Amino acid sequence: MPLSAQGGEVTSEDRILSDDITGAKILIADDDPLCRHLVAGVLRQQIFTRLEFADGGRSALEQVRSFRPDLILLDMQMPDLNGLDVCGQLRADPDFADVPILLQTATVDRKKMGELFCGGASDFLSKPVNPSELIARVVAHIERWNSLRELRFYRERISRELEAARRMQFELLPEPAALQEAAHALGLRIASYNRPSSELGGDLWGVLPIDDGSFGIFLADFTGHGVNAALNTFRLHALIHEYKELHGDPGALVSMLNERLVRLLRIGQFATFLYVVVDHQKGEIRFASAGAPPAILVQGTAARAPLCATSSRPLGIQRGVQNPTSKRR
Repeated sequence: MPLSAQGGEVTSEDRILSDDITGAKILIADDDPLCRHLVAGVLRQQIFTRLEFADGGRSALEQVRSFRPDLILLDMQMPDLNGLDVCGQLRADPDFADVPILLQTATVDRKKMGELFCGGASDFLSKPVNPSELIARVVAHIERWNSLRELRFYRERISRELEAARRMQFELLPEPAALQEAAHALGLRIASYNRPSSELGGDLWGVLPIDDGSFGIFLADFTGHGVNAALNTFRLHALIHEYKELHGDPGALVSMLNERLVRLLRIGQFATFLYVVVDHQKGEIRFASAGAPPAILVQGTAARAPLCATSSRPLGIQRGVQNPTSKRR
């Protein structure tokens, strides 16, 4: 079937196509050898060189799986399988569910157009094919296909990086074996519960050995979720371990962390923080808070459970905040 002469010589409006467009793999499926030849000629004139051919519907399915095209030009009427049958089988395969499929048909009305799109066609081309229309639609769909793949690659890379950050953040938490070993050395029992969020978050807790008779426990919660919140937990973890000489003085440690985080955090970022030192030898706890919910102190099964509350701003908001150390016996 001859090409339409309406568009004349193909110029694609003198557009210079990039290599990622002209390097796309295109499958031309048509049982008419002349149609395959003419469509290929139009594409080659625009420097599309990675072309493969199928002479029927079954041949098209075989070629798709071996050639793995970036775009398929599919004739609607073929003797073994028609274009909609081929389209339906490809859309049912996850590997080809989104590949652009342009169906070529000689009869197009509103009802037929609806059938084409419901059947999985990305677009259609009227026969006889207009060269300028053919190139314009091929270029548009290849550009969209490239953008879709780039977006998928980006999302996959981000997902891998977030998962790696989540694993790194989990590694900051105390290991159960080490926690129980420390508790056994002090003649105590320590229980903890941690449930990871579906998102990367800014929560962190840890245990700090101080001496043979005492240890510290801290809990932190940064604003927001995602990479920034996770990075802030890494920063805080590093700062806490940088000031080992302050681990026995909750107020001094919390005040120092605030001064450092004020300089490091961007506006709008801050953290609530609670630090408790359990002094087993003296029989007391010392604690300081930076905007954190108060801890609950339970002494015996029948005793009252007072709140260990202090009043102070969260970390990273204002310089010069002094966090006093409170005590409970």
